[in-house]
Amino acid sequence: MPLHIKASTQANKQGEPIFDPVGTNLYIENNLNLLGWNKLPIPKEYKFFGKEIDLAKAGFIIENQFSNYPFLLNNTARVEFFLQKGTQLGGQSINLMIIITKSQILPSSNSSLYYEQAVQQLSALDEIKLFKIPTRVVGLFEHINTVSSAIWTEYENKTARNIVTQNPCQYQIRLGNKNNQYTFHLV
Repeated sequence: MPLHIKASTQANKQGEPIFDPVGTNLYIENNLNLLGWNKLPIPKEYKFFGKEIDLAKAGFIIENQFSNYPFLLNNTARVEFFLQKGTQLGGQSINLMIIITKSQILPSSNSSLYYEQAVQQLSALDEIKLFKIPTRVVGLFEHINTVSSAIWTEYENKTARNIVTQNPCQYQIRLGNKNNQYTFHLV
């Protein structure tokens, strides 16, 4: 999968290249749709949990978690609720939840979930057996100090999902001087 990046709109990162959750989500969804994975509407009686599950197939649920970190527990609790209620989603019982998120080496918006954090949170909650749903956390990683290809996307505005342009670019991830955070360097 190509890395998707965009310009940050956050005040302290204005214009800096960061991980693009919208482009990444779209890429994952489009490619998994070709393999029979589809969005799954949440039953009407539970619409207070949201509109849909990101992707589902044969009792497996995928949640792409690239937004703020509290959504990990929200979506995990939602799937756990459906599991414990015996709710069939798309005519299937739930067998496994897969969380896809990015590694902390990928510069991103403030407060967005990263793989290492997801593993820590879910492992801590597993100590008290809060959730019964079998869960696999998948992390998106990149090489550090290696020139790689990415797709740079520009959107209509700060909150839009409408793509204006997408262009290939070259980048390198380096450990920055500020608080040992990683940064993208376009080459």
